[in-house]
Amino acid sequence: MFGDGVYKSVDGGKSWQRASEGLGAATNHHVYSVRLHPDGTLFCSLTGSQKGRDFATPSGLYRSRDAGGTWESISSNLNLRWAGDFDFDPGNSNILYLTAASAPGYNQGGIYKTSDGGVTWRQLLGDGLEDGKRLPADLSGFTHAFFVTVDQENPKRVYLGATTHGAFVSEDAGQTWHELKGIPFQPCQRVTIDPMDRDTIWVSTFGGGVWKGPAGPG
Repeated sequence: MFGDGVYKSVDGGKSWQRASEGLGAATNHHVYSVRLHPDGTLFCSLTGSQKGRDFATPSGLYRSRDAGGTWESISSNLNLRWAGDFDFDPGNSNILYLTAASAPGYNQGGIYKTSDGGVTWRQLLGDGLEDGKRLPADLSGFTHAFFVTVDQENPKRVYLGATTHGAFVSEDAGQTWHELKGIPFQPCQRVTIDPMDRDTIWVSTFGGGVWKGPAGPG
């Protein structure tokens, strides 16, 4: 629940119990996404807590290894103020991707990756990086990246949706990125792989409908 943490049902939704111990801070329980890894590890991202132009409370990614009984932050060393979506390698719950937007005073927008369960993180693409790893400045001087999708059958293929810059794909687990061309609308969001045709993806946008196209960068 945005603003109220995570709730859990063990009877098919007939009753619910709060499952938010250790999750977030008193001023930020803005749950953005909750996902269960195939190995049983549960993850939850909290997005930004904003008052006017102030993002005083950190956001980020949390992990639970006891089915939501307790949570621990695994991205506190990033000190992100406006985190978004995340995804993981289906074969390894220590490999995760986390998106973020730049907030006033915090040049943090882009996508981050950890390969050791959050002990260390590396920014792959976005604001504050050298030339070649920043998104095109002619589209926007800052990055709002909120959506990431890992191909569950080919985890080296990762998609990024940035409402400020469009949609991008990496074929090498985030080392290099290519724009998905042909969408005549900038604010791209979720990328979904067609389950009946894995060479096709669907891209939702913020106000520009849904677009269908090739899964690769061609």
